[in-house]
Amino acid sequence: MANIPQDLNDRIRRLEQELRSLTTAANKRPAMNKILHGDVKIGEGGRLIAEAPSGKAVFSTGQAKAGDWYARLAREDGSAGVTVGANTYDGDDVRQMVRLWSREGKPIVMDDYYADRYLGRPSLSIPFQPTPQFNFQGSGEWPCWHAVARVQCAVFYAWIQTYVPKGSGNSARIRLSATPSGGSEETWDEWTAKPGWQSHVITRPMHRLDYFTHVHWQVSVEPSKSTFTVNTNVLGAYQRNTFTADEVPDPPADG
Repeated sequence: MANIPQDLNDRIRRLEQELRSLTTAANKRPAMNKILHGDVKIGEGGRLIAEAPSGKAVFSTGQAKAGDWYARLAREDGSAGVTVGANTYDGDDVRQMVRLWSREGKPIVMDDYYADRYLGRPSLSIPFQPTPQFNFQGSGEWPCWHAVARVQCAVFYAWIQTYVPKGSGNSARIRLSATPSGGSEETWDEWTAKPGWQSHVITRPMHRLDYFTHVHWQVSVEPSKSTFTVNTNVLGAYQRNTFTADEVPDPPADG
């Protein structure tokens, strides 16, 4: 018969007791569904995703396929609600936009893709108001429309209509100027209106105007002769986001 140490059975019994104690303690441990101290870190391309019962992600954060680190808050059907990052339109040029999405999937609030200083959407109306000279007859240059607003988007747009009566040598010089608060007047566009109805569209970056700059815009008219009346209408004006990188405004003088 093999020579078995006298204490072997006792040692086995003690191991069994310790195993039962460990199993009991593990089963009694609270569920790990709370973080009371410290941080949870996600890195090296990992993501944290919360899913609805349908399997649609309603929250996710981590590294996107575009390569940047993002956060996405979605509706229960999986459609985006608010996103930060996870967008690229120029290959490897990843831009971390903040966007608020409609249920149809359109970005209704966002910062500008190309111009870092400015709001992208929504486009904001610039309300021009006529002066008594919006139908002007006389000599010299007279202001006929005014608008005051804060610059929030990167690009200025206006559609201006004029009427000059038919006649030999009849014409009018039309000028759009802008004067920022504390700055000097600057001519943004100038053109000649010929006899008849004429429309003129102005699309111009907000050069050297920082976000939230207070600006006064003015449309002025100067008839070639004082014997006829020039009619002017501002059909619409607004500020919008950039469509291309070429529309990024020049920065303010202070950078």
